[in-house]
Amino acid sequence: MYQPSQTETARGVGHQDPARDLDTVRLAPEPSPEQCEQARERAFERLFELRVSQRAASDASRLMSKRDVLVAFRSGVAAAITWGLLGRSAVPAALGQDDDAARGQELFRLQEAGRFAWETLLFQCGQLAFGQMCIALKLPIGNAAVKSQAVTKSSIIRTIEAFERDPALAVKLYGSVGILGPALEEGLFRILPSKLIDRQGMQWSVGIPSSLAFAALHNIIREGQPANTAIQLTDRTLFSLDMVPLPQFLLGAFCWYAMKRYGDLAPILAHTFNNQALALSVVWGGRETAADFKRLFQEELALQQRRQRIESSED
Repeated sequence: MYQPSQTETARGVGHQDPARDLDTVRLAPEPSPEQCEQARERAFERLFELRVSQRAASDASRLMSKRDVLVAFRSGVAAAITWGLLGRSAVPAALGQDDDAARGQELFRLQEAGRFAWETLLFQCGQLAFGQMCIALKLPIGNAAVKSQAVTKSSIIRTIEAFERDPALAVKLYGSVGILGPALEEGLFRILPSKLIDRQGMQWSVGIPSSLAFAALHNIIREGQPANTAIQLTDRTLFSLDMVPLPQFLLGAFCWYAMKRYGDLAPILAHTFNNQALALSVVWGGRETAADFKRLFQEELALQQRRQRIESSED
C-alpha cells in the first residue's frame, strides 16, 4: 500500500495510491493510446494539486527554505568572485610609472575591489533578511510580476512541453534571467542615464528616478495574470498595484551607488549576483515540473495497466 513521503505529508497531498508500489508492476511494451491519454490527464491533475499545495506552503509564513540557504551561500561566492574580477581588471598600471607608484596603484585598486565585495555581500544579506521579514509579516512588498504568476494547469502544461521540446532550455533560461537581463537593465537604467547626464559625483537626482523606474518595471504583468488592483497599460499588459517593489528600488539605488563609486562593471556584477536566486529558481522549478510529470505519468500508466490485468483475470 502506498505511503506518502514526508514531503508530501507535510504539504497535505499524500493519499492512498497503489500506483506508487511499482516493484511488481511491469509496463507493457506498447500501451494503448487510451491508456496513455488517461494516464496523461490524471498525471496533470496530480501535478496540479502538488504545485498548488507547494505554492500555498511558499506563501505561508516561513523563515528559511533550501533556496534561501542557496541565496545566502551564493552571496559569499559573489563577494569572492567580484573581488577577483575587479581586482584583476584594475591591476595594470599606467605606462611610465615607477615600480613604487605601480604597486601603490595596484594595492589601492585591490582594496577598492575588496570593499565592493564586502558591500555587495552585506547588501545581499540585508535583502534576504528583509524579504524573509516581509514574508513572515505578510507585507505586500516584493516583485508583483513574479508574485502574480499563478499556478494553473495550462502553465504547468506549457512548462512541461517547453522543457520536452528544448533540452537546452535550462541553460537559456539561466542565461537570460541570470546574466543577459541584468546587463541590459543596468545599461538602460544606470549606465545610459549616467552617460547622458555626463556629470561628476553621485547625482542622486538622476539615480533615484532611474531606480524608481526600474522598480516600477517589476509591477508590469501580462493580461490574464491575477491582480486585485491594476492599471491597464496596453491590450496585453497591466500595471499591478498589489505589491510595492521596494526591494527592487533598493537594488537600483545600490547599483547606482556601485556604478558611481567603482565603475560601470560594478552594477552589472551586483545585479547579476542578485538575480542568481531567481534564475536558479526558474530553472530548478521548470526541471522539477518536467521530472515530476514524467514520474507521475509512469505511475498512472502502470496503474491503468494493472487495473486492466486485474479486470481481465476476474473475467
